[in-house]
Amino acid sequence: MKIRIFCSLIALFLSAPSLLDAQNNSKAGDIVKAYYAAFDAGNIAEMEKLLSPDFTATAPFLPGPTPLAAWKEIGAGLKAAFPDMQHPIKDWFADGKKVAVSGMALGTNKGSFMGNPPTNNKVNFPFTAIFELTNDLKIKSLNVQYDQKTMEMQLMAGINPNAKAETNIRSLFAAMDAGQTEKFQEFCAADFMILHPFLPAPQSIAVFQGIIQGQKAGFPDMQHEITDIFVAGNKAAVRGIFKGANTGAMQGNPPTNNKVALPFTVIYDLDAQGKIKHQYVSFDTASFNSQLTAGITESKK
Repeated sequence: MKIRIFCSLIALFLSAPSLLDAQNNSKAGDIVKAYYAAFDAGNIAEMEKLLSPDFTATAPFLPGPTPLAAWKEIGAGLKAAFPDMQHPIKDWFADGKKVAVSGMALGTNKGSFMGNPPTNNKVNFPFTAIFELTNDLKIKSLNVQYDQKTMEMQLMAGINPNAKAETNIRSLFAAMDAGQTEKFQEFCAADFMILHPFLPAPQSIAVFQGIIQGQKAGFPDMQHEITDIFVAGNKAAVRGIFKGANTGAMQGNPPTNNKVALPFTVIYDLDAQGKIKHQYVSFDTASFNSQLTAGITESKK
């Protein structure tokens, strides 16, 4: 009898670690499931409770490991772009503090996504994710992988890329005329560069924003009237007339109150999403200066 009890105790002792491991793995899986439930519901506050303060995320659309604050913004942005988004899990397994997941990403693009207007298309593509948890079962890191090309094809199905590029260009001009330089990133690629008659060499979007801020100060009523626009592949061209009255100081000079009507052309290089990579602006600087200072004597200058 004693031998039988002793053997039972040994068996229980040997099985305890595996039972404990199974319980921990189950808890880790529950944490990951709770994460996706909160993420899909757009409940960012609930999602944050599951993440450690030093949380980082990596994904194909990110330049590198992204901290918690930025990931919260991304989560809110995705929910706004895909209000019905879901990440049904097909399979998962855990080993200690790591959980591997395979599933599907589903949703309908009903809101602005990465600065682009909604396409109303549905997306349905596979993804894999690896979660790393802390000792107290907080999510420390998340690595997501999926095929961006598949997503983009589904997202843009039936959408004329030329029409999208034209929308971006017209929207950029509208933002310029309104002096809303903070919106430029919505229509320009991350590696945007501008070549302009007032610049000695191509410059970044920050310099472009500075130019427009100066123009808006000098010409509060400025308008870029587009007379012609066409897009072909990854190229676009615009012809138009810049109009405005110089009623504000510009480049340290007092206003002349003169009106300017100046023809211009712009050539664009576009990326695969129709965003502006390079912008080449041309106009006659001599004509601009002569209209700006017409009737102004040297002593007044």
